[in-house]
Amino acid sequence: GTYDAFTRLNQESELVATKLRADIDNTARQLQSLAESSLVWTGLTDSYGREGYLKPLLARFNAPGGSPYTVLDYRGRLFVGTTGPALQQMLASKAIRGAVRDGRARHAMVALEGGRRVLLMVVPVISQQTPSTVGFILASVDPDAALAGLPLRPGLTVALGAGDSAAVGPSAGMLPLSMTQRIRAGGETFPVEVTARVSRSGAPVLLLTFVIAAITGVLGL
Repeated sequence: GTYDAFTRLNQESELVATKLRADIDNTARQLQSLAESSLVWTGLTDSYGREGYLKPLLARFNAPGGSPYTVLDYRGRLFVGTTGPALQQMLASKAIRGAVRDGRARHAMVALEGGRRVLLMVVPVISQQTPSTVGFILASVDPDAALAGLPLRPGLTVALGAGDSAAVGPSAGMLPLSMTQRIRAGGETFPVEVTARVSRSGAPVLLLTFVIAAITGVLGL
């Protein structure tokens, strides 16, 4: 029974990691594609008419159900994109401040209202005329939305850890049954730790194992 429980958890954690890897990799590659676009770095240095071509460009990338892409200026402030409470929380994260300070790609888990945690990724936009950072492209991956269509058992909890943000530890009532996958995705390499755990809804199998062991022990005595 224990072997079966761990086998199922391993299979489900592989499924979860594969789906998240695909979503994270796709988002990261799109970020890199936008960061290398001449339209983006030209728009970041253009004082007139920039929204006329930047907004249609972002609209092509911002497919329904996907991750919205946002352009930030060299100080990490909103330049072109959709505003909202979630974006404001992302802009205030350590990942944005670190990217602005170092001019390098960053990623981190960001807690939003309602208890959601999303994977935030940001890459710098380097001007082709002068080798300097003129802005940033930001996007996020929502693990809950990414895993919504997977046939996972009830009681399976998935936690993500990235950068300085460790995966959320087990809450009260969680069994010590977990599997961890480490994935890397995107041209900028965004390592993410995915941990799958079984809650008390998966207890019957382990309880049965304990009962059988107890009966066997008593009969042996």
